[in-house]
Amino acid sequence: MSSEIQNKLNQMISNWPDGMVYCASWLDDQGYYSELLYKYKNSNWIESIGKGAYKKYGDKIEWMGGLNAVQAQLHLKVHLAGKSALEQLNKAQYLSMGKKQILVAGTKKEQLPKWLRKYNWDVVIKYQVKKLFNEGEKDFNTKSFGYT
Repeated sequence: MSSEIQNKLNQMISNWPDGMVYCASWLDDQGYYSELLYKYKNSNWIESIGKGAYKKYGDKIEWMGGLNAVQAQLHLKVHLAGKSALEQLNKAQYLSMGKKQILVAGTKKEQLPKWLRKYNWDVVIKYQVKKLFNEGEKDFNTKSFGYT
């Protein structure tokens, strides 16, 4: 491996937090093109967890590292919802029985990447389309509620 490729590899691996997933498109934006990723993968520095997503070789990743990548790198407007959100805040009232389910909510426009849905996270990730406000309607008038 050339010294330039080795330096890029050292920089990438040293800045890669444990448990974190990196998306290929985000890595490409950082200058790690598909040819480099292919070399790093064949040299056992990184592993593919599905099309378009990588983890450090041998690293144990969890669903939260995948969801973080979807939010921060792919800029999908999705979030934890319901009991899953309460559990992350340690505010859940009941213990989960059976395989844990993670509820992720977003709009109809968003779609979770296949690698996030199919990877074996030891949890079931469910995606739910939520609509807080009627799309296309004007903003509600706060004065009608007595607010200024």
